[in-house]
Amino acid sequence: MAIAVNRIGEFDGKPVEEAVLESASGVSVAILNWGVVVRDWQVPVAGGARHVVLGFKTFDPYPGHSPYFGAVVGRVANRIRGARFTLDGTTYELAPNEGANQLHGGPGGLARQVWQMDVDSAANAVSFRYDSPDGDMGFP
Repeated sequence: MAIAVNRIGEFDGKPVEEAVLESASGVSVAILNWGVVVRDWQVPVAGGARHVVLGFKTFDPYPGHSPYFGAVVGRVANRIRGARFTLDGTTYELAPNEGANQLHGGPGGLARQVWQMDVDSAANAVSFRYDSPDGDMGFP
C-alpha cells in the first residue's frame, strides 16, 4: 500500500494536509487532517474508478460551506436544543451555530479543527489525534 501526504491548504494558521492511501488493487482514500474529513474514496469498477463518498475536489470550499461531508462531528452528533444542557446538576452553556441550537459540536466543533496526523507506512496506517481539554467550547 502506498501512502502519500500533501499539504493542501491552511486553516487558522495551521497546515491542512491530506493523506492518500492507495492499495495495489486500486482502492484509494483521501483523508484530511482538518476534521478528519474523508474527502474522496475510490473503488475500481469496470472501465475505471467509482467515487463512493461525497466530497469537494479541493480543501478551499470546506471551511465556508459546512455540509459535514465525511467529517468527524462532535463533541456531540446532532443538535443540542437551546445550546445548553444539564449534567449532574450543572448547566453548560454552549455556542449556538444553528439558530438558537448547537449542531455537531458548534462553530468550533471537531469537524472544524486541524488534527494531528501520524503516518505509519510500515503498518499501512494513518491515525489522527485531537486534544480537547476540559471546558473546551463549553463542554465538561
